Amino acid sequence: MILPILSYAQVTINYMGINIYYGNQTYTETINITSNQLIIPIYQYCSQGGNALFSAYLDPLSNLGIVSVSLVLYNGSLISIPVINYSPKYVDARIDCSLPVYGIYLRISSYGSYPLEALVIPGSNITYTLTQGSLNISIPSIPGLNYLFSIVRLISISPAKASISNYLTAELGMEHSNINIDSISTYAEIATYVTYSSNVDVTANGTTYIVITPYYYAPAVNTQNLIITTSSSPMIMLTGAPWIKYHYSNCSLVNPGMPRITPWTTYLSYTPYCVVNESISPVTVNIVGASMQGLRCNNVFITTGGGSIMGLTGSLAINLC
Repeated sequence: MILPILSYAQVTINYMGINIYYGNQTYTETINITSNQLIIPIYQYCSQGGNALFSAYLDPLSNLGIVSVSLVLYNGSLISIPVINYSPKYVDARIDCSLPVYGIYLRISSYGSYPLEALVIPGSNITYTLTQGSLNISIPSIPGLNYLFSIVRLISISPAKASISNYLTAELGMEHSNINIDSISTYAEIATYVTYSSNVDVTANGTTYIVITPYYYAPAVNTQNLIITTSSSPMIMLTGAPWIKYHYSNCSLVNPGMPRITPWTTYLSYTPYCVVNESISPVTVNIVGASMQGLRCNNVFITTGGGSIMGLTGSLAINLC
């Protein structure tokens, strides 16, 4: 496998891109992040019922992350919402407008950047049984690999209920089904989550089976001498960014049913013959309404060549300190 090593200047911009779609309405905004808590009002897009689509994303190379996502109701209470995609850099959710929705609550914290190209390796399933109380589960580390995320399935035998800490965690879906346990059919609630935390806290009231599938990665620069010790088939993850276009040969696109790290993430099946190349689009930054002498430690407004950055139009504020 030949993967390029990317090298270019990166300016970390403390902003978030917001998109809301409802019916034939589209709202796009750039928010300068000045707090570790953001509330995005969406009630005006939920006035007719139905569903609204919401997405928020950060620069994939920034040192910020979205660590939790909740729905804010008109009475001020927070409730969890299932998401279509979640990572600390990207949230994509469908909002049920039949609820008394006020907005989306996002908690922001420090979180490292992701490599733009990496080899992703699924680990072996980890299973537990919890009948009552809480259980803290540490995801095992693998030498030479970095932890990426885990898919967690909580299978609660009716009438049991189970929950999971929402830090760096989001619900992907919920279903109710009859399952067979020791040849006996029983009714169960099956909740699927993605977590980017290496410690998983599960609380249950009744018999709950916990199935965790961890995923690990190695940056492209570390793959040449990598010895893969797991039995799972690796994948190539192209995290992506709007300034990069990938070109590949002898590779196959795959849809492993995993969340995307960014809106531009692509997964490829790994073969020794897969070749990935990239082209980087130049980005020109123009200072608007400020002299070069006044840039030190001030918020200034910038626009990019063509008037957009990361697919966003208009101007945005950055902190140069």
